[in-house]
Amino acid sequence: MRARGLRSAPTESEGLLWSKICGKRLGVAFRRQVPVGRYIADFVAPSLRLAVEVDGGYHETKQRRRLDERRDREFRRLGYAVMRFPAREIMQDVDSVAWMLENAIEALEEQLDMRAERRALYEDAADDRLGRSGSLWEA
Repeated sequence: MRARGLRSAPTESEGLLWSKICGKRLGVAFRRQVPVGRYIADFVAPSLRLAVEVDGGYHETKQRRRLDERRDREFRRLGYAVMRFPAREIMQDVDSVAWMLENAIEALEEQLDMRAERRALYEDAADDRLGRSGSLWEA
């Protein structure tokens, strides 16, 4: 099934989780059923490169877990953090799942801020070594 078709037919647990994360309700924009490499992630926060997967009962088989691990490796190889939640957990306590996502979002935002600060320090040091001032080349 293509991503568009999956978006039009969410499972009950996907619909419930979407109601908690859509419209930047957690401070970042999420998209549903997003192609990531050769897979389709249930939800993605592109600004944080966060993929969120909802695992129905069929994910509990040994074979499915192996396939999910392969999928997660591919997501991580492409630079995405991955969070998985069992569908039953979402159905039983979606607010706790949203809270866990909020905490993960805060942690990822802090990592991005730290990377940006390191990058700025590195660029400033490189500019100093190369005799550049700020982002403008001196004539």
